[in-house]
Order: sequence, then C-alpha cells, then structure tokens
Amino acid sequence: MAIRFAVLALLAEAPLHGYAVHALCEERLGDFFDLSYGQVYQVLTALERQGLVLATRARVGRRPWRKVYDATPSGREVLERWLRGHRVRPRAFRDDFYLRLYFAAASRPRDIGRIVSEQIARAESDVLALRTRLEAVRGAARAPDAVRRSFLEAAVLHAEATVRALERTREALRAFASIA
Repeated sequence: MAIRFAVLALLAEAPLHGYAVHALCEERLGDFFDLSYGQVYQVLTALERQGLVLATRARVGRRPWRKVYDATPSGREVLERWLRGHRVRPRAFRDDFYLRLYFAAASRPRDIGRIVSEQIARAESDVLALRTRLEAVRGAARAPDAVRRSFLEAAVLHAEATVRALERTREALRAFASIA
C-alpha cells in the first residue's frame, strides 16, 4: 500500500508524531492521496508492529506526552527496496462504477442513461479541478515540485480518458431503445 511507504518515507526524513505526519501528508502529498488522522495512526501502529518504525515518548514544554516515530534500520531498508522497485498491476483495469452500471442495467435499465450522464458530469468536473491544480504548480523550482506536476499531468490525462470512456459507454447503451 502506497500510504504505508509514504509515511515511512516521511519518518525516514525526520522523527515525527502522528499529527505532524498527517500535516506533512496533507501539505506535500495531498495531490497524490487523501489521508485521514485515523489512517495515519493505523499505518503508524502497523509499521511499529512490523518493526519498521520505533515509537518513543516525548514532551515539548508543557504539552502532553506524545509518541514520536522514527524509521528503524529495517524500515529504511524496506523503504529503499520500495523506492527502487517496480509495481506490476494485478489487474489491467478496475472501476467500481462499471460494476454498479452492470447491475443497474440488469435491474433498472431505464435509469442507466441518467446514471452514465451523471457520472460523465462528475468526471468532467474532476478534469476541471485537476487542471486548476496543475496550473498552480506550472513553474516547478524543485524536483519534488516537478514530480507533483508530472503526477497532476498524468491525473488530467487519466481523467480525460475516463470522460471519453464514459461517453463511449453512453453511445454503446443508446443502441438499446429504452435508454436515452
């Protein structure tokens, strides 16, 4: 899971408490994925159980004690392997919208035209939002910014392809007389 490695990479940079991990994820990785506080603490607990991070208690001033996490040598080793690795996709394509559409076509065929049109509208909205985010990082000054820009460019292309695929789906379904 990429979230696990993202958290591990942040902890390899510097020891952090859970709240700081979440804040950095939001600041630096928000374009890649959305992470809740609960997910952060679940990942930290799992990494600690696996011996990839070590938690110590620390107190700053009068603030309450906090667990501060740091990557262990084995955690850094696992991270290094992940950074060099190549991911093979177990499945070529997977989108739960098409699964929902399949069952809607079987149980409510008159609704599928509307369902597809609504999904197209959402996908077009996603394209616009991604293009706006991409414009905000056009002049990359650092390598991480260039990677972020590349990621957003790929996300725009993916979202545009999703719109095209949905439009083709709508066209294919128009062949059935009961579908608008």
